[in-house]
Amino acid sequence: MGELYADDPGRAAEAVAARAHLLLAMSGAAGTPLCETLENEGFVVGCVEQPAQIVARVQAEAPDLLVLDARTHRYNYLAVCDDVRGLLGDLPILVLLPTRDPVQLQRALDHKVDDCLVTPFGRNEVCVRVRVLLSRRRHQEVCTLPNLTIHPAERQVTVNGTRQHLTRIEVALISALARHVGRVLSRERLAFLVWGDEGVGDLRVVDAHISRLRRKLLRCGLAAACLQNVRGVGYLFRPDGA
Repeated sequence: MGELYADDPGRAAEAVAARAHLLLAMSGAAGTPLCETLENEGFVVGCVEQPAQIVARVQAEAPDLLVLDARTHRYNYLAVCDDVRGLLGDLPILVLLPTRDPVQLQRALDHKVDDCLVTPFGRNEVCVRVRVLLSRRRHQEVCTLPNLTIHPAERQVTVNGTRQHLTRIEVALISALARHVGRVLSRERLAFLVWGDEGVGDLRVVDAHISRLRRKLLRCGLAAACLQNVRGVGYLFRPDGA
C-alpha cells in the first residue's frame, strides 16, 4: 500500500479534491454570491455562464451535482438535462425556476430533474437541497458494469452473477470506485464519498479497507489489476484490469 505523504506539497490540492464538486450553470451576477456561499460550506464550485458550454463542462469535469438556473438564461434547460443524462445518467440535477407554474414543474420532473427551487429562495436553502441530493446519491444509486452489479441501498454486490459477501464500508468503497471507472480517486475523495462530511480521521483506514476489498475481488475472479494504487495520488478501478 502507498504511503500517506503528509509532507507532500500537493496534499492541499488533494484535500480540495476530496470535497463534492458542484457545477453551477448561471450568469455571473446571480452565480457569484451563490458560488461564494457554497464554497464557504466546503464545496468545490465551478461556474459556466454560456449555455452552449454546459454539456461540455459536465463531460470534462464529471461533477457530483449540477445546478441549472432557468430564471435568467434564455435556453432550453430541459434539452440540456436530456443531454446531461446521456453522459452521466445518475448525476443529480437541481433546477432554479422563476415561477411556481405547475406545468413547468411537471415538465422538469418528466425530464428526470431531481429537485426544483422556485423564486424566491435563500442561498442557504440551496445548500440544504444540495446536501440532501448528494446524500441521496451516495446511498441509493445502482451501478451496473459488464461483470459487476452494485446495489448500495441493499448492500449487495454481485460479480459474474454471484453475490459477494462484503462489509458495509467495502460496498460503499466499490460503489464510489465503480462510479468513476478509469478515474483516479484520492484517499480524501474516497473518505468523503464513503464517510461523508464527518470524514474518517486517519486516512490509513481507507488503505486498510481497500486492501481487504482488493483481496475479496481477486478471490471472486476479477483481474489482479482491477484495483490499482496510483502512488501518491489514490486509487484507480478498472473491472477488466486493463
